[in-house]
Amino acid sequence: MLARYEVTAKRLEAAYAELREHAQRVEGELAVQNRRLAASLDAMDRVLEALPLAVFREDGNGYAAINGRARTMIEEHGAIPTPSAVGGQVEEVGRDGVVRCFEGRSVATDDGALLFVEDRSEHVAMEAELRRLERLGGLAELALGIAHEIRNPLNGIAGFASLLQRDPRSERAADWAKRVAEGSKRVEAIVRDLLDFARPDREAATMALDLAATLELAAREVPTSIDEAINGQRVLGSRRTFEQVLSNLGRNSKEAGAKRAVVRLVRGGGRRLCLRFSDDGPGVDPALGQRIFDPFVGTKESGSGLGLAFAARAVEKMGGSLRLTSPSEGDLAGACFELEMPRAEPAEVHA
Repeated sequence: MLARYEVTAKRLEAAYAELREHAQRVEGELAVQNRRLAASLDAMDRVLEALPLAVFREDGNGYAAINGRARTMIEEHGAIPTPSAVGGQVEEVGRDGVVRCFEGRSVATDDGALLFVEDRSEHVAMEAELRRLERLGGLAELALGIAHEIRNPLNGIAGFASLLQRDPRSERAADWAKRVAEGSKRVEAIVRDLLDFARPDREAATMALDLAATLELAAREVPTSIDEAINGQRVLGSRRTFEQVLSNLGRNSKEAGAKRAVVRLVRGGGRRLCLRFSDDGPGVDPALGQRIFDPFVGTKESGSGLGLAFAARAVEKMGGSLRLTSPSEGDLAGACFELEMPRAEPAEVHA
């Protein structure tokens, strides 16, 4: 009986040892699989973070951000495409009132779906800007040709009008001469506008410009309040061209009926400096939109429709941008323009 018990005990001991060895082997294999799984998850996280797309998880309660671009989209824009946008393109208005373009694709998973979203706003804006620049390039060549063709006969008209004013044969002739002179001055102004639009970079010298001084010089068209934060700020550009751009903005406000304007600094750090120009005039007809920067587009009978077209083209030549925007806190309620220019570093400043 004792012998049988010893045999059974030895068998149990051997079975236990074998079971423990098997458990240790399984535990080791599980540890290896866990490490591989963790490495795979880490690699997947890195892939998600590296994607040029915002990735959201849909779990029945809405969408949750699962990578950095998705979190940034929520923080900066507050805009996530709706489920109806999945598989296509959608435009939504962000917190700042700017319309942005998104493209979304959905992939089904076991517990919901993944939504991959691309913010195509910049791409769409660049395409529109490229089309506008191509159109402006052709118009600039046309404007240059027209200006040169007009200038020669215009000089003759002005000369004859001057002679008539000096020795008029009758009161009526004197009046005609006066009208010819006034018309000549008007055509001459149009020619100057055409040449300015066609050749905004005629003064190639780029220098560091004192922004406050330039604004005070160019703000004579309409009483302008200048943000104190602008003091000491400098931008890179052509002095004559930049002064003319600012003067055109002021003249545009004045001719539209504005009594005063405000210029304030929006961003002044880094390599770019951003200003906002606003006035208390009637504003810009929404139907015109960004077309106000196209040549010969305007609502004022006395204008040539080239002032803002020149301003936008000249700013682009200096490495900046000019766009129409909606008034926000700190702006007047009329027309509002946002001007961005390259900021001059202290080392680039010269007297």
